[in-house]
Amino acid sequence: TFVEEYTGTGCAFCPRGIAAMEALKKQVGDKAVIVGVHIFNNDDPMYIDYGYYYNNYCNSFPSVIADRTSFQDPASVFDTFDGINSKPTYANVEVSGYWNEDGTAVEAYADITPLTNNVNVKVAFLLKADGLTGPEGEWAQSNAYAWANPDDFLNYPFYEEIIKFTLGGEYGEKSPIEGFVHDNAVISSTYMDCFTEVPALTNLSDGKTTRCSFTIPLDVKDILKRAIIPEKVSVVAIVTDTDS
Repeated sequence: TFVEEYTGTGCAFCPRGIAAMEALKKQVGDKAVIVGVHIFNNDDPMYIDYGYYYNNYCNSFPSVIADRTSFQDPASVFDTFDGINSKPTYANVEVSGYWNEDGTAVEAYADITPLTNNVNVKVAFLLKADGLTGPEGEWAQSNAYAWANPDDFLNYPFYEEIIKFTLGGEYGEKSPIEGFVHDNAVISSTYMDCFTEVPALTNLSDGKTTRCSFTIPLDVKDILKRAIIPEKVSVVAIVTDTDS
């Protein structure tokens, strides 16, 4: 299941989404691919302009969307995840990627094996980075829970993670949180004007593997470029039918 968390460094309530995604990853492991889409504030070093991402029309933060169904509060995704994850798939996908020699782009590959005939798909690639931080103030994460009572979150499915941001926690009494380390952040993609630039694949056959490839440029701001740790960057392939 592909899970997108819509967030931003300037979003004071987004630690709730950060905590939820951390808990979800612990709970479901590799059953979910989780990315953070930073579109809340444009001075965020990880900010993705709407034109360079799939336009989900998000207008509430933090919000989470699983397999591009409908937006939810981060707390709700735990109740719906099993149902979404149990939907049958029509193809198996294996993803790989390699940095080019000067570190300015990633060669991304998706090997797609349909489980039925006459499959038509479109593919989008993302680069996702972990461990992003820096000395600049722009990396600080706003935190609306800095002076909150941790007992207020006892019934949250991600209690152990959210209380890090409350009184007595690692980030308690801190807003913004300087030096915060951001994971799962989308740093580049094959989207242009909200549509993937990867050509569609048509009439794929049951059991026959087709390789799709694309060069993902790392055209990012200097503040982000300085923070990227190459070995902590991974490739995500989003494979959907051509009607979606």
